Amino acid sequence: PAQLGLARALWDRLKGREEDDEYRLWAGAVLGAALDRKGLLAEAESLKQAQLAVMTRIYGPDHVKTACLTESLGVTCHRLGHFDRAIEFYSKSLKTFQAEPERWAQEISRHHSNLAITYSAVGRFGESEILQREVFDARKTEWGIGDTRTLNAGSGLATALMLQGKNAEATEVFDEIIGTMKRVLGPDHPNHLEAMGNLAVCYMYLERYADAEATARETLSVLRRVCGDFDVDTSRTLGNLGLFIDLQGRHEEAEDVLREAVSQLAESAGVDHPEYLFAATTLGGNLAELGRHEEAQALLRETHTKLAETLGLEHPRTLRTQSTLGGALLCAGIEREGGELLQQAHVLQSRLFGDLNNDTRTSKARLDRWGILVSRPSS
Repeated sequence: PAQLGLARALWDRLKGREEDDEYRLWAGAVLGAALDRKGLLAEAESLKQAQLAVMTRIYGPDHVKTACLTESLGVTCHRLGHFDRAIEFYSKSLKTFQAEPERWAQEISRHHSNLAITYSAVGRFGESEILQREVFDARKTEWGIGDTRTLNAGSGLATALMLQGKNAEATEVFDEIIGTMKRVLGPDHPNHLEAMGNLAVCYMYLERYADAEATARETLSVLRRVCGDFDVDTSRTLGNLGLFIDLQGRHEEAEDVLREAVSQLAESAGVDHPEYLFAATTLGGNLAELGRHEEAQALLRETHTKLAETLGLEHPRTLRTQSTLGGALLCAGIEREGGELLQQAHVLQSRLFGDLNNDTRTSKARLDRWGILVSRPSS
């Protein structure tokens, strides 16, 4: 909050200058970074778009200063869930740095890492792993495992492996880097906390639910102290904690945690933000397990519709929600619709992401639970 207040004061003093004034541009960059850190992403995006138009006019689209701001705008778009736009901005700024690869090797490596993270968000898991492995191996060779940049790349690789269902290998990479991350970056560093959160999810996929819960609680405690309750990362971790509790059969306790996460995300991110919709999906599945079928169906149908409109019908998160909705309908005895939705989700997940993908396997487990045979369309 103090940083954001100072950044706003600086911007207010300098924004009246000519658009091409160096100090005005610098103040805008400082404010954009502060807005990002505070989670005020829509405001950050608007400011950066305006700044980018000015810098493109002054320096040209291929100047390094323009490229840096374009990359920064890509980061903001990713956090807003505008993944296609993020890929567009990353690809555009990457071309500038690739014109002088020896000079801008670190910037190119950072772009590959950012692209890999966004590829994962849109289900391009294989491409993500290739980029992340390339970046991790190169940084480990050049700078060693204790370098901050290497550790961040290792966390990205582990996450890419996890999203493909390579959970044991992902856990090995997490184990290799997290202790060093904590020592080098400190326990409160955002990258360490992100890696801890992803490790908790990896434990879940390995069915180590108690370990997942313990890791999530540890991470949540730090996030609440450092970032506050209404930070998006805090609320996401709280939602994951609710899921881990739910998977251990403590459905009533999980409901309380999930409702808190959903409420916080509605206030901090808005009800159309992907993170809110992901948490709402988990709450819907929990309500179905509790036998609150009408409430579960209403929430999951609304969430699925919004995700389909925002991210598309074949996005991993949309398909995960469709699978959860299908399972909820089957729990309520609506067998035909539930079975069709679940089958459709599983077939698409298998085709798009592979049979080892964790969401594909979750849908297959639901099909097995209800004794539904998978019927694939003929080629």
